[in-house]
Amino acid sequence: MSEKTLHAALFVFRCTGAATGALALATAFGLEHPVWSAMSALIVSQEQLDATKSSVISRIIGTVIGIGTACGVNFLIARFGASLYVQVAVAVLICALLVHRFPQIRVSLWTCTLILVSSAATSITTVGLYRGEEVILGTLIGGLFHAASEWALRLAAPIMAAKGGDQTNNRAAPQSPPSPPPTVSD
Repeated sequence: MSEKTLHAALFVFRCTGAATGALALATAFGLEHPVWSAMSALIVSQEQLDATKSSVISRIIGTVIGIGTACGVNFLIARFGASLYVQVAVAVLICALLVHRFPQIRVSLWTCTLILVSSAATSITTVGLYRGEEVILGTLIGGLFHAASEWALRLAAPIMAAKGGDQTNNRAAPQSPPSPPPTVSD
């Protein structure tokens, strides 16, 4: 198997495993909307492991900030009769100010909106906790699957090197004829 084929196979494994694993685990835990776990597992996956680690950290921090902002805004201004639109405007304004300074937490912008809009029949704190659980679970699973695929690639590298690296159809490359022995001139 060539290194390129191995990378492709690991990418497919990583995406399939992360989405399915996150969905299954969120369902097993009885989370309200397991689809958020599956989506988050796929969203954080980047081409390089360092980029995935950064994405995992940013997604978790941004999600927590978005949930906290939505809950805080709702707690502070809903009691004064502020409409949902005003609450969303204030929450997005706060998150946008933070995102302007820290762009990696951009997820906070739609998280605060999602939490406020989704809380019509349930308390905003409950909705925030449920979405947070779902997103963070999926995010962590996506990061773990990427780390596992990198680990598998590192394990396979010496085996690939011992087999001669990238071989097409396992055929040996044609050998050039041996060089004639050097001549000695007097």
